Amino acid sequence: MPENQRKIEEMKENTSFYKSYMKRKNSFLSGKAWMMNEKIGVKDAPDVVPKIHIDENREDIVVIKNGERVKDPYFELTEKDHLQIEIKPSISPPKCDVTTDRHQLTAFIEVEPGYKIVPKIKNFSPTHEAVLKVEEYKMIDQKIGMVEVKEKLNKAGIVYGINEAALLEVTQSNTHQIIEVATGSPAKEGKDGYLEAKVDSAVKKVLHKDEKGNIDFRENQQIPTVEVGEILAIIHPPIEGEVGRSVTNELIYPKPVTAITVQPGQGIGLEENRIIASKIGRPLVHQKNQVVKASIIPKFVQKENVAIATGNIHFYGDVEVFGAVEENMVIDAGNDLVLHSSVNSSTITATHSIVCKGHISNSVFSAGERNELLTRLSQLNSELLKQLEQIYTALEQITQSYAYKQSSVRQNQRSLLNKLVQKRFQTFLDQIKEYTQIVAQNKTFLSQECIDGATKIQELFIQQAHLEISVDQLKELTQQLTDAQETTFSNSTEPTSISADSAVNSTLKCNGNIDITGHGCLNTRIVSKGQVKIAGCIRGGKIFAQEGMIIKEAGSIGAIKTTLAVPEEKSIQIEKAYEGTELKIGSVRLVLNTVHQNVHAHLSDGTIKLN
Repeated sequence: MPENQRKIEEMKENTSFYKSYMKRKNSFLSGKAWMMNEKIGVKDAPDVVPKIHIDENREDIVVIKNGERVKDPYFELTEKDHLQIEIKPSISPPKCDVTTDRHQLTAFIEVEPGYKIVPKIKNFSPTHEAVLKVEEYKMIDQKIGMVEVKEKLNKAGIVYGINEAALLEVTQSNTHQIIEVATGSPAKEGKDGYLEAKVDSAVKKVLHKDEKGNIDFRENQQIPTVEVGEILAIIHPPIEGEVGRSVTNELIYPKPVTAITVQPGQGIGLEENRIIASKIGRPLVHQKNQVVKASIIPKFVQKENVAIATGNIHFYGDVEVFGAVEENMVIDAGNDLVLHSSVNSSTITATHSIVCKGHISNSVFSAGERNELLTRLSQLNSELLKQLEQIYTALEQITQSYAYKQSSVRQNQRSLLNKLVQKRFQTFLDQIKEYTQIVAQNKTFLSQECIDGATKIQELFIQQAHLEISVDQLKELTQQLTDAQETTFSNSTEPTSISADSAVNSTLKCNGNIDITGHGCLNTRIVSKGQVKIAGCIRGGKIFAQEGMIIKEAGSIGAIKTTLAVPEEKSIQIEKAYEGTELKIGSVRLVLNTVHQNVHAHLSDGTIKLN
């Protein structure tokens, strides 16, 4: 086929295809409306008219049909109609707000650039019923200016620590941001004065090894002792803090610092920033808040035997005896007592604890029993202190009052004091009498502060009740009783104990635990308000332990009567108990008729069970 003929045939074929396509297209679009690139199209049909529905959620859509605004949300559309759709864009100006933290150490700017919300009708495919829906996009069109940013800062009073680079970031921000734009200088806190301890005042349990490496359980208590001139503690002065500055240029002051205040007691000297021992003895350093009270509990050391030649020992404080205690001697320690050798037919008493590293025979040991007396003294001391504070406060208020100062006939302070005591503090004088009487009868184991306080209060209120008195004298007395409370009664509630190697025909009584660390006891009476432990044997005698007992061996082959007693809720543990050993738990009694191993005696349903 010639070329020209071929082209003519192709044109005829394409024209036919186009006509067929257009026919199908017109058939598809007939009676429909559509939206493409914000332009609406319509194709009429003889039997169908396209309907348009304005999105009822968008009141900002304005539709103008043939020059008139469409009020009905539903309307019809034909090819002849001229349609305009208008939607106004919304505009948001840039925002810039300044805030600070609660300490005004940091300033922030919350920035949001200005933007325009540009709306347009969403495209929709050809349809008989169409809904005009809107889609929006955000267009940044205005940023905050540097001048406005600085005006905002000035208005908020932000003048210190401003970061210029952060301000530039604010002006260039394309998003909603919170930017830190200024930073103050926080106050640098100082440091309170503090105490650096150079000695440890606590009594410690220390286990010692002999030359062969064996542990000696009898050498288990170490009482600290200081020599004259030894440094107990170093007082470090406070370090002042540094003043800070807020972003509004206000000064920020650090918390005030406090120095250590030292109240030296017996045996204490102060040299510059050091607390020094001026006597030999046990150190006591107590700190409450920034007040430090220091004292030395005196210590009596006996190198040789305690015998008739040396005399009995009565001493307030710690006592340490390296020699033996011979017959019919008395040792009375006002605190702890350490005996390095044997004790024979003597009376040994300590307010706190006793350690005896030698053998005890035919002697009486008592530890902590006078604590009940100390407790009563402590109660009286506290009550007297409380009432004294109330008395001098009331007296001070009366003498400082306008009525008293303007009175033509003023009563002296002694008369006012006597009336106060008689009317409002009726038990005060009786308590003073009881307190001073107990102190007078027990001076040997009471501190000098306690004795001085009792003497002073007796003078002011009993012996010299007719003489004039001042508020300052009452305050001084209050301080003396406070010192007595801390030096004499502060450890009266601490647990006491007796630790001994062995005992024969003796009596051991203690408000706390009793430990027999060596061979054991023979025909010995033991009374403990704590727990009793015997590493060896107990043959003969009686033991009562308020908190139960643990014994390696009790009784003997010859059935020597040995009585072991505890309260009904406690137990008795014995590795080996011989025939004839008597067990008492509460009011229930049981005598063993054979040898028993690993006894754990306790009360169950009114009877004593052995395991």
